[in-house]
Order: sequence, then structure tokens, then C-alpha cells
Amino acid sequence: MKTLRTLSIQTLATISALFLLVGLPAVVSADDGDLAWMGHAEFASQSAIDVVVFLDDYEASNAVFKASQDATLSRAARVEQVGTSLESFRSVYDKPVYDYIDARSQSAVTRIWIVPAFTARLTPSEVEELAAMPGVKRVVPNVRLED
Repeated sequence: MKTLRTLSIQTLATISALFLLVGLPAVVSADDGDLAWMGHAEFASQSAIDVVVFLDDYEASNAVFKASQDATLSRAARVEQVGTSLESFRSVYDKPVYDYIDARSQSAVTRIWIVPAFTARLTPSEVEELAAMPGVKRVVPNVRLED
């Protein structure tokens, strides 16, 4: 069984900045569940692919919105509450998706709490099975972004 690792502050800051600066649509495919990227030469020949698995985030968005609207709290307290809400949020699909990934991943599974997501290393057929699971919004390659 793989261990669940936590992300460093630097990694979280980078992920947050990326989402704030360019938005999620610039990072992933516009079509939910689109696995066309698997046909690209870079991935088609690989026996296992590093992926990011995004879960449906509707519930998380609602929880964060509610946490941010508490007018009785100072701004700093609301920011803390939003962070706590994001970090503690677990989708109803979290456990079955995590269990599937954990049983198959060829690397340690990492939970990304800033958005409901996991990283893992899976075979192409496992990626296809995972993408079809309830609660999985999309699966994208986990590629290194360089300038």
C-alpha cells in the first residue's frame, strides 16, 4: 500500500498561483473526461503515465463559498477558514477513487487539497477505467511546466 504524502508549501503556492493566474481551463482539457491526450506520441508509448485526477468540485466550491461569507469574522479569519475548509473537504467519491488509485499506482499517491485531486502513476487502461468512475471530473497528464 502506497503512502499518502502531503505537498510542500512551495508546491501548494505554485499550484495556487497557476490556477489564479491562468485558470484551470488553461491547464486541462476543456471537455470533461477527454482522454485525447493519451493518443499523443509522448504518452501513447508509455507503459505507465503520471496523472492528476480531478474529482467533481461542486461540493468543495459551495463549502469554500460558505466559509468565505461569514461576515462576523475578520478577513484573516475568513482566509484561514477557507484554507481549513479546502484542506478538510472530502467528496463522497474521495474514498472509492483514492482506494482505486492506491491499489494500482506505481508511485506514492498524493492528495492535492487546494482542489479535490490526486496524483498517481497508472497504466493507460487504468487511466481509462478511472476516468469513467463516478465523481472523476477529468484525468490529465502530470507534466512538468518549464519556462
